[in-house]
Amino acid sequence: MAYQLQKSKIGEVIFRQKLVNQHLGQRIYFKGEPDQKQIIKILKQRVASSQNIFKNLNSQNISLSPFLEIGAEKCQRAALLTSKFNAQGFALDISFESLKSAPNFAKKLNLKKLPILICADAENLPFADNSIPFVFAFETIHHFPKPHRVLAEMKRVSQKTIYFSEEPVKQFFNLGLWKRDYNLTLAEKILKKIYLLPFISRLGGSESSHNVTENEFSIGEWQDALRGYKNLQISLEPVFWGPNAQFDAKDNNWPINLLTKILIAIEGGGITVLAQIKKETRAIQKNNLLDLLICLVCKKSSLEKNSKRMHCLSCQSSYPIYNKVIIMLPPKLKGKLYPNF
Repeated sequence: MAYQLQKSKIGEVIFRQKLVNQHLGQRIYFKGEPDQKQIIKILKQRVASSQNIFKNLNSQNISLSPFLEIGAEKCQRAALLTSKFNAQGFALDISFESLKSAPNFAKKLNLKKLPILICADAENLPFADNSIPFVFAFETIHHFPKPHRVLAEMKRVSQKTIYFSEEPVKQFFNLGLWKRDYNLTLAEKILKKIYLLPFISRLGGSESSHNVTENEFSIGEWQDALRGYKNLQISLEPVFWGPNAQFDAKDNNWPINLLTKILIAIEGGGITVLAQIKKETRAIQKNNLLDLLICLVCKKSSLEKNSKRMHCLSCQSSYPIYNKVIIMLPPKLKGKLYPNF
């Protein structure tokens, strides 16, 4: 099971720190990435689409609380759940700066409540087994070398439901001559108009320059990573044109129509998965959400909170709190990512 390289985690932290400052209007670091005005428009679109998704899940009698969002960045989706759906939960990201910016962006998006903010590694979640009813992620898993480890952690901590949406599903017909950014150059705009751009370049220019992992996983890789899940609702969608494949998958049987497979191989696509988890072990019930956290050193649920830190009563490990963000990282990794904390 491939793990994300340490240099990629460091690159993610440095890149997000710069990008958040750009989104806050402090300084332009990346001309190819959204500025302050653009990011607010993007976040509003994400909130609107996420609201429809959460309403649909609610209509299926899926409990949205307590929740855990992995790769939450500025926490707009988690803040939507706490503000509009009366939910409680956690927003988790490896970027402290992204989490710290959450109150600023929540205010701009008219979201009045925030979740608990956790700076942690998606490959090593600081939660007890079978502890969170609703675990979800948007556009996060492609930052890892393979989807297996993150999905295994999501399944470990989940009580009932996992939901994630990802793109791109691997596009095989792409020369990959360079990696482009969100804001296209003049030449890229011309290539886009004549429908060449998506077949000769890939996304993720600025991220890749900071060693941030930018991956595409084939349908086969997703199928392998989800092996062992019994009840899946899956949607596969080509990027530009063609029929979606929507189906229930049981015992790793994915009845995908051939046309959708071919079109995704040519143009790329997206995948959305809703997994219903049934576990034999008893779900953990806690009155205090913080009691769902575990120490990453001794793996025990014996953490005590004060204004400055979470302290493990079993092994005496300590996890600092800055700007209401709890830094739940193993000591060695915290030293590499945040040496000043």
